[in-house]
Amino acid sequence: MKSSLKLGQIAGIGVFVHWSFFLLLAWIIYMGIAAGETAAVVIGGVGFILALFGCIVLHELGHALMARRFHVQTRDITLLPIGGVARLERIPRDPTQELLIAVAGPAVNVVIAIVLAAVIVLFGHVDQLGTTRLLTGQFLARLMWVNLGLVLFNLIPAFPMDGGRVLRALLARRLTYFQATRSAVTIGKIIAGFFAIAGLFYNPILILIAVFVYFGGQGEVQLARLRELVEGMKVGEVMITSFRTVSADAPLGSVIDQMTNRWQHDFPVVNEAGETIGLLLSRDINRALKATGELTTARQWMQSSYEVIDAEAPLEQSLHKLLSGAAPVLPVFRNGKMVGLLTSQHLKQLLGARLSQHGDHLRHDFSHSMCVPARSPISTVHHV
Repeated sequence: MKSSLKLGQIAGIGVFVHWSFFLLLAWIIYMGIAAGETAAVVIGGVGFILALFGCIVLHELGHALMARRFHVQTRDITLLPIGGVARLERIPRDPTQELLIAVAGPAVNVVIAIVLAAVIVLFGHVDQLGTTRLLTGQFLARLMWVNLGLVLFNLIPAFPMDGGRVLRALLARRLTYFQATRSAVTIGKIIAGFFAIAGLFYNPILILIAVFVYFGGQGEVQLARLRELVEGMKVGEVMITSFRTVSADAPLGSVIDQMTNRWQHDFPVVNEAGETIGLLLSRDINRALKATGELTTARQWMQSSYEVIDAEAPLEQSLHKLLSGAAPVLPVFRNGKMVGLLTSQHLKQLLGARLSQHGDHLRHDFSHSMCVPARSPISTVHHV
């Protein structure tokens, strides 16, 4: 993941920390020193922040594991200075499922707070439950209160926080998915405006949260509109059936020839029996040319582990993967045989065409994310 450091995996889900998270730690250290605190207190404050973000990881894991119950996988969990983000492959259309996924995270924080309170009472420190300072006071009491604060904060009805998803799930019981999303995002933007104003007078971090809420809401509206456009469509209806493959032993020089003046830049790699054994991406081709030159083979640089999709799967399942760049191309299979490709460029072309059918105002909303290629797919299937 770009700009992030992988910390490890929990329940098969990669956990990353964004580089900007370390700015938060630096700020905590600076505030402690500026306040004249001892080194032990400052280190304790940093330890507290790390413990807090450990709770945030568990919060996001709550979302992920609940989503897994509904057969929704989580790509990764990323820690940011303002919290964590669990990137789900998709959001269920069923409002009840989305509601349960949304509340699973705050529910984890409630459980953590209850456990911490029980431990504090068990050890006879009830008098320390009123601790509210960040750098001083009883460690477990502070952690308990912050977890309760996380519950309240995350349930604010503003995307992309959990409360925004809860609100959409409730609205979706009476409205269409897109209408529910648009209404929830509008409420979220109003709240973001209050955050921004409060940030000017009290805490600048609120301005950062306001920006996060505003653009997060915009993204939700766009994704909801795109999902609406492809609703009911299957991958097999829009996949590219005319494409080129490359032999595993083909030199990259010959692959470059296939890329020249053609739409296709990512290639399935096949063995002598014609079986698909890998995927050769344009980004890896560019790396290979710089590192080893044109004589290196496709086998040496192909991705042997890659995602595929069934031709009968709903197109909506591939939407986020392709548009986010997580999977620039998805081989499409039917009955164990590759029958087509679904690429991000082709999907953008399709969505651009469907948007144009709905009027210029929608095309304007998505003009920054819709880049329609001018060339059409080649009309024959080859492999080199």
